[in-house]
Amino acid sequence: MKKTEFLFLLSFSYLLNVQAQKEFHPFPFWTEGIWTHELTVYNGDTITDNSIYVVKKENEQTFHESWWLDIGDGQLLPAKVTKAFDKETGQWKMFYTDGSYAQVWKMPQEDEEHYFYKSFDFSGNRFLSRQHWQKLEDSRVIRTIERSIDDGKSWSVRYYMVLKKRDVE
Repeated sequence: MKKTEFLFLLSFSYLLNVQAQKEFHPFPFWTEGIWTHELTVYNGDTITDNSIYVVKKENEQTFHESWWLDIGDGQLLPAKVTKAFDKETGQWKMFYTDGSYAQVWKMPQEDEEHYFYKSFDFSGNRFLSRQHWQKLEDSRVIRTIERSIDDGKSWSVRYYMVLKKRDVE
């Protein structure tokens, strides 16, 4: 083997190893099935929330979800969500669409708490939003959505949700 071919293979092997080290799996608890709200607190008030999340796991790095979001008066807004690891950037991304809005949320790898982040400009106001999923010991999941109006210096909880997997009948 020529020296240049060997160096190329060695460099390529190194790059593959570095890429493999970048991959992380923050959702081992987010399993296939139907998830519903056990508790929802919105801006400090406990509310009734009949939202439903149907999760399908393609592999450890890709989740496809169908959401029906409770928007009040018995109406459920359908949305599609994919959470996937982007090997090119070394980040998890969340793609959301509900027919009116399309959003891309990103999870920086250096964020050890595994938050998805997105900035919004709404009615002339800019704010940051972040979402976090956390497994409880009894297999329930907490989903927290927070907002910052000072570029991430401080955060306030908008939504605090406890999700449970519904038994399949």
